[in-house]
Amino acid sequence: MSFEYEYEYEYQRCLEKLKWAIQKLEVEVQSEKLAEIAELIVQPMMSPWRYFHTPDHIFEVGGSQDAIEVLAALFHDLVYLQIDRSVNFNLSYYITPYIKEVQGRLKIREKNELPKDRNFEITASVFGFVSGQVLLPFGGQNEFMSAVVAIKVMETFLTTKQIVKSTTSE
Repeated sequence: MSFEYEYEYEYQRCLEKLKWAIQKLEVEVQSEKLAEIAELIVQPMMSPWRYFHTPDHIFEVGGSQDAIEVLAALFHDLVYLQIDRSVNFNLSYYITPYIKEVQGRLKIREKNELPKDRNFEITASVFGFVSGQVLLPFGGQNEFMSAVVAIKVMETFLTTKQIVKSTTSE
């Protein structure tokens, strides 16, 4: 199977899951926006270094009954630095306002550098993280950055309560 065919197949699977979840939650999201989100999710999952945290994995862990669980699964392994060796370029758009690299380590920006953002503050609190904290590879770094992407992508169409649930449902 060619990469292009496999990518299109996984993209369509992801898009269908997104459409299903959005319909179940009874929120309106434009088709173009859902297509962008599906691409944002599938692209890092199809990295050549990924063997486990792939599209198959996100579809397996997401279940099929609870829309929030499905969304949580779609976003939960977007960032996987130990495997990908960097943050996917398109994901960095959502992460860099909150996290920066200092001397080869990632850390949450200092309070005076962070935008005022209730959803980010709640998500950091759920993870037990604070401004200025260094993110550790085996201390929730990947999960936290994946959750940050999830909240920023979904905050335009989900409530804060739904967003928090989606970042903790894994």
